[in-house]
Amino acid sequence: MRVLSKTFKYKQEIFDAIFTVFSESKNKDIEDEISYREIWRRINGVLGYRVYFRDFQTHIEYMEYEKILERNDPSEGRRGAKVYFSLTKKAEQLYALKILGIDKSIQKRKKLYQLLISFEVFKRRNPITQRQLYQFLKQIRTSGKSLEIVKVTDKITHFKLVKGVKIIKWIQSGSIIGPNASVYHISIPGFTAKEFTSYLTRLKKGKEPRPFPYYAGITDVPFVLDTDYAESEITDAIESFRKDGLIKPINDVFPGEMRYDLADEYLTNFIKDVWLVHDLDLRLLFERLVYEGRPKEKDISYLKFMYGKRIADRILANAYHIKQANKSRENREEEKKAKRFIQALEKHRRSLIEDVGKRHENVIRNYEIASRLVEGICFSPFVPRQN
Repeated sequence: MRVLSKTFKYKQEIFDAIFTVFSESKNKDIEDEISYREIWRRINGVLGYRVYFRDFQTHIEYMEYEKILERNDPSEGRRGAKVYFSLTKKAEQLYALKILGIDKSIQKRKKLYQLLISFEVFKRRNPITQRQLYQFLKQIRTSGKSLEIVKVTDKITHFKLVKGVKIIKWIQSGSIIGPNASVYHISIPGFTAKEFTSYLTRLKKGKEPRPFPYYAGITDVPFVLDTDYAESEITDAIESFRKDGLIKPINDVFPGEMRYDLADEYLTNFIKDVWLVHDLDLRLLFERLVYEGRPKEKDISYLKFMYGKRIADRILANAYHIKQANKSRENREEEKKAKRFIQALEKHRRSLIEDVGKRHENVIRNYEIASRLVEGICFSPFVPRQN
């Protein structure tokens, strides 16, 4: 196979036509493997015009490189002999998840999957009072009598799980309410389609999580501010994940709900570690915008990728004004410190990624598609792996 350019981009119509050839063959239960020339003949028929053979050849080779197609050469390289291709298991899984392709709808669905699979990591609930806690317990058909203390420290009281819900009491020293004023944190396992949808809505309105970063309208959760999802899209994506085995139904918390959680705790731990890299990426991005020269194209692209063009433009304008204000002589030393800090953060990021790769090697291998989706929330790619 020829060495392929890293900048290669599929032509939408050729990619779709190649996949149509295989999916039609599969649906008609004809053959799993199709010869090289036969694929070309059929895509010409699908498109209604003759595709340049070189374009066709490059697409086949790149789809093989990305493990969408699998080559079978019975002659073991004999010149002129027939070579056959078939869809890989990876391609069939991507197709079942409805993310085999390159158009905008595919990219939108990938973003939805990234949000779904990371939801357990970024979802937050605001602290509540004891009265609100008792109201919550009533909603899940239990009461304060179910609270059983299992561990007490100086400031924190841990209770036994109630219907799978983690409850912590936290004493707030120095509170204006009183020396022993306390709040409660509750953590509900998993999610429902309704919870996921409503949380995205609150994120978009700036109501969650609290407190937001210093710049109003920014959340560390990607794609939320610039992408809208219908409830039907969300429920369909959840069902696809369930069929694929990535999520599983769990015991309900509120009566009559359908609740889901990730099926593998090791995958959950991997996602948590990747989210640390994601947070580090955002910190690095904002440091660079303020303390380095003109924003690089990749920084601008990532801002748009995270927040959409409108919010990205506001962030860039704000960073520019801060940068102009820092041009005075007394801020030169501060700028040097910031650049050293950026270098240290970048070094830490490389070390962190290497550590994540080693500790979660089995998860990355067993959940290739899911792990790629998770890694996709980060600014720069992880160390490239062999597919």
